[in-house]
Amino acid sequence: MRHDRREARDTALRIAKENAEQIRILHRESSSLLARLAERPAIRNPRPGACDPLFAIVDFFPQYANVFLLDQEGGVLCSGPPQVQDRAISVAALRWLENAAGAGTLRVGRPLMLPIEGQWVSVLTRNVGPADSPAGTLALVELLEIADEGSLPPGSVVTIVDSEATVVARTRDSDEWRGRNVRDAEVTQIVLTQPEGRTEARGVDGMLRQYGFTTIDPIDWHVYVGIPTTELMQPFWRSMRRGALFGSLIVLLVGLFAWRLSRIIGDPVENLSQAADRISKEGFTSTIPVGGPREIHDLGERFNEMVEIRAAAEARLIESEQRLRALSDRLLGIQEEERSRIAREIHDDLGQLLTALKMDVGGLIAAADAGSRIADPLRSRVESTLDRTVDSVQRIASELRPGALDDLGLLAALESEAALFEERTGIECELSLEVSDLELPKATEAAIYRILQEAMTNVARHADATRVEIRMRMREGSLVLEVRDDGRGISEEQVQSRGSLGLIGIRERTGILGGSVHIEGFPGRGTIVSVRIPLSGTEETSA
Repeated sequence: MRHDRREARDTALRIAKENAEQIRILHRESSSLLARLAERPAIRNPRPGACDPLFAIVDFFPQYANVFLLDQEGGVLCSGPPQVQDRAISVAALRWLENAAGAGTLRVGRPLMLPIEGQWVSVLTRNVGPADSPAGTLALVELLEIADEGSLPPGSVVTIVDSEATVVARTRDSDEWRGRNVRDAEVTQIVLTQPEGRTEARGVDGMLRQYGFTTIDPIDWHVYVGIPTTELMQPFWRSMRRGALFGSLIVLLVGLFAWRLSRIIGDPVENLSQAADRISKEGFTSTIPVGGPREIHDLGERFNEMVEIRAAAEARLIESEQRLRALSDRLLGIQEEERSRIAREIHDDLGQLLTALKMDVGGLIAAADAGSRIADPLRSRVESTLDRTVDSVQRIASELRPGALDDLGLLAALESEAALFEERTGIECELSLEVSDLELPKATEAAIYRILQEAMTNVARHADATRVEIRMRMREGSLVLEVRDDGRGISEEQVQSRGSLGLIGIRERTGILGGSVHIEGFPGRGTIVSVRIPLSGTEETSA
């Protein structure tokens, strides 16, 4: 827009200078002609009906409509022979001159412009004879080629004002504006202060235009040409409308192309996304249909290959885990069987031998001299050693396989373990078994007992606790064993550590039974070990 406005001002200045130059040349030539005519004797001493031959000049110069010699009252003394096409203009111009002279408004020596019969004419006047008593007035009517509205940019206007800011001529609404003083108009204030230039201003009618202006010497007229700013915007808005239409068409085509491209690319990508989502939820279970552009097609094939490879690897991993789980189950079973066998042998064989040894040693010492200073202390030491040995054998046998587990069942074994733990460690132990008449397979009972043993061992070794709560209850078809202490609280790093063999043992035994383990530590407040074991098909009664 800035460039368009500058070009409009340049165009306006060019038109203003062309019109000013035309008027300047015509005024100079016409003034010279009038001066020569005024010096001729036949004109200085006019006689009615006797015209100077020089009046015939209008036949040779088409720029002149006619030349008149008027008397003091405005009557015509002489006139030239106008050309046929100029007669109407000549008659109208003469009528205007007669009226102006009769009304006393004709200002001799001052040029003026008139629109007559759709044609702009310039009228120059000059007195003939002495200035104080002129014999008459010469009036030369010139035809002007001022740019009309048809030859100007749409909405443009040419205005000519004199040095007093009075409108001499205007191409639009001439009858309304000619003769009016327009000094207050913004453009006029600029034009009167500069001989030539360009500007953007509001014209005499208040419309914003791009102006070019110049001065007509020596008559001190000012010509300014204005091109409306709104007209400059029309090409811009037309261009904008065409651009918007073209842009809308492009957007539509791009939208269609994008939609088609999204169908070509988006569908395979969506298949990939859905497959990835299924994999995250269900594992590597299914492939995707392959399609779309070559890159997407290749990506789909690589994805399916990855799924097949990972699915095979996952199947092998699951199979390996199952084998390891079965092996671990078998090893733990063998371990329990071996513990039971060793416990029985220690209890039965070694316990019986120790008992017999105690009886034999007692009999031997009894056969010795009673009241002997040597025999009595020796007998006391030997009996005490044998008693401690028997107790140790019983304790070792119980730790290998508590007799209460085989003889009285899981609940009695747990009660015995809790009492023994409190006795050995001095840590207060509260036991709450909210189940009764619980019938479980021997392997399951042994696993639960060992889980509790591992948990209690961790409390004794690491928790620095003063109190332990053991609770066992039924929840939604599962047996829940919970061990809670008030110690320092286990950290997440310790829970996940590979060196926490006790926790690994708890997880392994629970996994064999198809259960789950949750271990949570609260710094400074203790640790909770919660084990959930499903008991499908086992009859139990809640307390």
